[in-house]
Amino acid sequence: SSVLFFDLETTGLAGGTGTFPFLLGFGWFEKNSLVVRQYFLPDYGREYALFNHLQEKFFPRFERLVSYNGKSYDFPLLKNRFILNRLHPLFDKWPHIDLLHVVRRIWKASFYSCDLGTIEANVLAHYRQNDIPGYYIPQAYFNFIRTGVVHDMIRIIEHNYRDIVSLAELLFVLEDVERQPEKLSDKNARLNLARLALEQQNDRVLSRLVETFEPQTNEYNQSRFWMSLLHKKRKNWQEAEAIWRELAESTAFNINALEEMAKYNEHIQQDFRRALQITERALHSLSMLLELEYDTTPSLLEFKKKFEHRHKRLKRKLA
Repeated sequence: SSVLFFDLETTGLAGGTGTFPFLLGFGWFEKNSLVVRQYFLPDYGREYALFNHLQEKFFPRFERLVSYNGKSYDFPLLKNRFILNRLHPLFDKWPHIDLLHVVRRIWKASFYSCDLGTIEANVLAHYRQNDIPGYYIPQAYFNFIRTGVVHDMIRIIEHNYRDIVSLAELLFVLEDVERQPEKLSDKNARLNLARLALEQQNDRVLSRLVETFEPQTNEYNQSRFWMSLLHKKRKNWQEAEAIWRELAESTAFNINALEEMAKYNEHIQQDFRRALQITERALHSLSMLLELEYDTTPSLLEFKKKFEHRHKRLKRKLA
């Protein structure tokens, strides 16, 4: 009940002090139902009265914001309009979740775009009918100011309403994804979610995602390697080394695994001889790959330089 979904419709897409938000859409949950409230400004002279009302009667009940691309556009625009009206916005210091950032982290490799319309169609399974194009909304408002014809305004209000409802639905979908990550049918999305779980150090989600991939596939090996890094961070050396040994026999991640094994034996176990053996094995594999031109990417050449440097250091330690 303290979460406020919001979306603006404005007179321009570029932002700036000349851009005017003429429709402010808000949504929140009340008694297990989503309530949507929209404020429409039919001309330029009513902004202060609306903002003052929001400050005194509306915003105090909420504590956090949820938007879609709001951090880059809607939030700074609305904040600037409040300041121009000599009001300090209550929402300025609230925690703000921009769902676009989360969606991109999960589905960026799955769809050609992560705009809300694409996500509605592919994730929420919603298809808008007769929706007004976003690029036309500013011109439609200017036409309304000039002529007073309301037809396009009705379409814009409906468009904004659907945006708010989709925000709320998307938040629940993301909650389900976190609770049951294995339910994601898209393997690219699951792999991206596994990367996110690594960054958040969420071993529960990461381990469940590893199990969704076919053994020995690239996705399986990648997610297993990320799991090893999580074990490493938590100093679960036995579990981490077991994964590195397994991946050292694979094709795609053997170099990464050998590097981690060499680090572990040199710096944790202080077994310089074993670390040297692993380093020489890695250098042999790298030389074969480069000679066969299997992979000549800069990352592989960088790996070779690092292993050569490690080889010299271990030789000195053993001398």
